Amino acid sequence: MKQDNEQLLAFINKARGAGKSIEQIRELLLKSGWTAEQIAPSLNINDELVPPLPPAPKSSGRDIFFYLLAFFTLGISAVGLGGIIFAIINNYFSDMVAGWCYRCQANFQTPLASFLVAAPVYLFVVWKLQRDISRGLSDPHSRIRKVLTYIALFLASATVIGDVIGLVYNFLAGQVNTRFILKVLTILLIGGWIIWYYWMTLKLDERIEREKALIFSKNWHRFHALAFVVVALAALISGFIIMGSPAKQQQIVRDQRRISDLQSLHNNIQDYYAREQKLPESLANLNQGYKPVGPQDPTLGQPYEYMVGLGSAYQLCAVFEIDDPVVLNSSISSPVYGPYEVNWTHPAGRYCFTLDGKRPK
Repeated sequence: MKQDNEQLLAFINKARGAGKSIEQIRELLLKSGWTAEQIAPSLNINDELVPPLPPAPKSSGRDIFFYLLAFFTLGISAVGLGGIIFAIINNYFSDMVAGWCYRCQANFQTPLASFLVAAPVYLFVVWKLQRDISRGLSDPHSRIRKVLTYIALFLASATVIGDVIGLVYNFLAGQVNTRFILKVLTILLIGGWIIWYYWMTLKLDERIEREKALIFSKNWHRFHALAFVVVALAALISGFIIMGSPAKQQQIVRDQRRISDLQSLHNNIQDYYAREQKLPESLANLNQGYKPVGPQDPTLGQPYEYMVGLGSAYQLCAVFEIDDPVVLNSSISSPVYGPYEVNWTHPAGRYCFTLDGKRPK
């Protein structure tokens, strides 16, 4: 570009005035990030200055691909990071109006998986783009770069504005609480960081003095990447602490399977009682010859325990691997169960639920 050519010529003239040879000048330019193709038109074998060519290529399909990929992965990373922080907020700040969340750890899985995949890709693409710019393989002033950057600024600004509108609306409706305020701040911080970073990037691209801009730009992008990594690690560590390891998630899934099996048995027992006006002597009576084997524990491979009580009362027992969240955290309020619902809250280990074979009227 014209400004770059003028700066290159000015530097060569200044270096020649200081007594530097052509080879010394060429070596200095190569070390500062210029390529041989960019500086060749300005230095010839006769040691004379000639008009230089533009130092940066035009935007290509390759640039468009990497810029689109960078903004796409940035969006996924921002949404994933917000989802992780939201789940952390839900875990530590109860909301009596929103109600009780069973197995809130499951809310971590989608944002955590999205962030774990998109964030490294975003960092790599940004690093590669900056590396190509410093080597002269990509133009920092390209039109596609500016257009996509302004699109990212627009989307981030629209998100922040919508967030503020939601805050004002809920404030006027009297529905503002700690959980809501923290979530609003999360969106403002993530959106604000994106706006600030790309706005500063645009300003750096518009600087006249190339050498200073390149040095400051490199430090600025490194600071952004470092801050991104620190925040990402903090969110991931917090997420894994709350959600637990994959092994713990498997325990949660197996316990949920046990609850589902018990609920199915409970429904079948109520159907049997409504039909026979008595409880079945054993769970085998529920099969009626159609199913040779009823639900079995996913780990033990044995049928669940069933004990007949007085009247229509009976018990179903299972061995659970982990405590229910209500048992672990006394600050979590139990949900209000309707007449057709069963409280399946349980501790770890063998636990029996006392149920009724009659359906409520």
